[in-house]
Amino acid sequence: MEIFSIAFTGALIWVCALVQNLTLAVNLGPRFVMSDRSRPPPDDGFSGRVGRTLRNNLESAAMFIPVTVSIALLHGTSALSVDAALLYVLARVLFTLFYWLGSNKARSTAWTVGMGCIAILFVRVMVLLVA
Repeated sequence: MEIFSIAFTGALIWVCALVQNLTLAVNLGPRFVMSDRSRPPPDDGFSGRVGRTLRNNLESAAMFIPVTVSIALLHGTSALSVDAALLYVLARVLFTLFYWLGSNKARSTAWTVGMGCIAILFVRVMVLLVA
């Protein structure tokens, strides 16, 4: 299940990148999307939230994927690691939706849950390495 969560995390990032690109194309036109983007896109409104969501999902994935791959490589899957990986995916989906909707408190709660899941997975890797 941990490998599924990694694939799903990649798919979520892909969806975020697609939504960001389509939003920029609608708001700024295809000419901007196909430019070298030396002029940065706006960081306000929905366009800004979509861009920040994508960046945050990439940052979170950079923490989640190594510990999850480590658990898989160490054959350390447990009920707790499976639950943490699946809860992480759910938290990131909710984080994304709440960010896009501008629901700051709910977004922050989802972010905190996702970070907690990463911490649980990190501890699992440490336990596996010490054992």
